[in-house]
Amino acid sequence: MQTPGRVQAAIDILTLLEQEQKPVDRIIARYFKDNRYIGSKDKKAITDVVYGVLRKRGFLEWVLAGVRAPSTPRTFVALWLVHFAGEKDLRPIFNGEKYGPQKLWRTEKPVLEAHAFFEQHKTKAPLTALWNCAEWLVPYLERAFGADVPTAMAALNKKAPTDLRVNTLKTTLENTQKSLNAEGYSLKKTPYVLGGIRLEDQKNLFALPIFKNGWFEVQDTASQVLSVLCQVRSGLKVTDFCAGAGGKTLGLAAA
Repeated sequence: MQTPGRVQAAIDILTLLEQEQKPVDRIIARYFKDNRYIGSKDKKAITDVVYGVLRKRGFLEWVLAGVRAPSTPRTFVALWLVHFAGEKDLRPIFNGEKYGPQKLWRTEKPVLEAHAFFEQHKTKAPLTALWNCAEWLVPYLERAFGADVPTAMAALNKKAPTDLRVNTLKTTLENTQKSLNAEGYSLKKTPYVLGGIRLEDQKNLFALPIFKNGWFEVQDTASQVLSVLCQVRSGLKVTDFCAGAGGKTLGLAAA
């Protein structure tokens, strides 16, 4: 896929998200399933745009309101490309050709003035734009983090690393590392917890035979630490009141 096609796919996914109000990972998975021609590199590029927009949503909404442009999936993506992806000229992307987005409409063209607006007004940016969170959440964050809230929010606005928990019921940390290295992955051990792996690059983990054989789960370090701190042992009955997909439950069961 060319860049315009990837951008249009990201716009399509964000449009579906607004329409359906479902978890974004499910919408992305369904979109890729329905469009099997999309390759692995294209999937990564499209996903990066989608999550980039969602991560910076508060900032994007503030700037779009400031330049009097509508807040839509098209303008969110256009502004993200300019401000965070370093695109100097949107015309080759929003070109109106078959697989790319339509040309910027008259009401959308203020996006091109967004960088100048930010430079002029950045000292007046509200916390919702700086932290990319809902306004009602601000006092709760300030109460939770106190003087450390700017540092905490800066961390929460960064892209999270990809961490894996090795399933020691089926294999070892060393064997999993060797297999991932053989597949071309760069990795290191996770901080704070033994038995975890942090990837320095991202590829299609779920297509790997060792994933299909149950050697590892994708699980952030915080969840892995939580499972360790529970100090479960054989004979206990454990209820996971915070189960989502069940990653921590699997970690507790393995322990």
